[in-house]
Amino acid sequence: MRWCPRGIKFQRHSWGLASRSLREEHEQVKPLETNSSKVKVKSTMMIPDSQKLLRCELESLKAQLQAQTKAFEFLNHSVTMLEKESCLQQIKIQQLEEAQEDEITENLVNIQKMQKTQVKCRKVLTKMKQQGYETSNWPETEEVPSGGSGSWRDDLQKELSDIW
Repeated sequence: MRWCPRGIKFQRHSWGLASRSLREEHEQVKPLETNSSKVKVKSTMMIPDSQKLLRCELESLKAQLQAQTKAFEFLNHSVTMLEKESCLQQIKIQQLEEAQEDEITENLVNIQKMQKTQVKCRKVLTKMKQQGYETSNWPETEEVPSGGSGSWRDDLQKELSDIW
């Protein structure tokens, strides 16, 4: 409980007690004459201390509420901005992952091409060893090597053109 002037006691947020005490105090005040202008000024200026305290406390609560509202709005705005930034980062991550997948696929295709080329080169080199030819000794005529369907030179050039 909190003590206030004129014997009014009330707890914070216990407005029922405070308003009841104010009503009792108001009933005890004697009616003033309404004909005199001096009396009118006095009646409007005579605000009980308890009412002043309540008004101050109300203003304080209003100020606290406004400050909390502004703080909440700021936090809400910050959360919104963070959510947007997070969403943008997720999109960037997804784009990077897709680009990486495309690059990996392209690299795999290139590796397969290189492997095929390597196999072709081995075949050509093996044929060259089997035939015992060097490039300077290639026959000028269209001879058909044993077991072949065309000239060895044409086969070799075809193999090499496929590689390059």
